[in-house]
Amino acid sequence: MDKETKLIIEKVHEIQDMSITIAVVSRLIDEMSRNDHFSQYHVFGLNGAIKLISDYQSKTIEFVEERLRDSETGR
Repeated sequence: MDKETKLIIEKVHEIQDMSITIAVVSRLIDEMSRNDHFSQYHVFGLNGAIKLISDYQSKTIEFVEERLRDSETGR
C-alpha cells in the first residue's frame, strides 16, 4: 500500500471517529437540555465544540475527496 492510500485510509478513520464523537456529544446535549442541573452556558459550550468538530470533519472530507480526485487524474 502506498503512502497516499495510507493517508486516505487514516483520514477516513478520523472522519468516522469524529462522527461517533459528534453523535455522543449531541446526545449529551439533548440530555443536558432536559436536565435543570446544567446551565445554558454548559449547553452553549458543548454546541460550540460540536461546531468545531463538524467544521474539521467537513474539511477532512474535502481533503479526502481532493486526494481521491488527484489520484484518479494521476497527479
